[in-house]
Amino acid sequence: MSKNIFALFLFSALTLSQVFAQGLLLSDDKGPIANNSIINVWGDSANSKSIFSNIDITNSSASHIEVLVKKTEVSVVPGSENSFCWGTCLPSNVFLSTTPILIGSRTTNKSSFTGEYKPLNNNGTTTIRYTFFNQNDISDSVAITVIYNAVTAIADEIPVIIDFSNAYPNPAATVANFNYEFQSIGYAELVISDLLGSEIHKTVLHNEKNKLSVDVSSFIPGVYFYSLRVDGKLYFTRKLIVRH
Repeated sequence: MSKNIFALFLFSALTLSQVFAQGLLLSDDKGPIANNSIINVWGDSANSKSIFSNIDITNSSASHIEVLVKKTEVSVVPGSENSFCWGTCLPSNVFLSTTPILIGSRTTNKSSFTGEYKPLNNNGTTTIRYTFFNQNDISDSVAITVIYNAVTAIADEIPVIIDFSNAYPNPAATVANFNYEFQSIGYAELVISDLLGSEIHKTVLHNEKNKLSVDVSSFIPGVYFYSLRVDGKLYFTRKLIVRH
């Protein structure tokens, strides 16, 4: 009798562990992120600037998972815009991705998700919650809340940039171009990094107004990030996609 009770208990425990198993995990370049964590990202509120959050999604289960993303606006600065990319970049009025991304067993997806916030000259904080969930089992989900902090760049610390264009074309096959113009000259450099944060290209920007062309023909196709540094300080980071 006692053996039967023990067997029933063991079966129940195993069943519950499978039901409540958490397959999806979050991380970024700093390491693992606990479920329901809150993170802060900072950026310039100038009209042409975007603030990004980049999150990696891991499937820790023994099976493939089809993952969707839901965006929830917790609080939004009036006049700003926010959107996200999940495989493809979606308009700001879309709150649920339409096409799931298949993440293999014990595999980390490092390139599909990016949260984008456009302050559009409005200072303040906007809070967005992103929930990643298994399309076939919505109980298997994980979420993160991102607080986007938009502030005005301090001229005494960073020379004011009148304009620095987005990369074009983007996606780029052979060459990525950038137009830029400085109001004042500091030591500025454009740095391109891969998804692991390794710098693969660096160019010093000498002139107040110029066009920069970067040869990306030798880059492995995929997602990269380009950053502007002025006097050693990060001014912005944006996404660059390379497709040959």
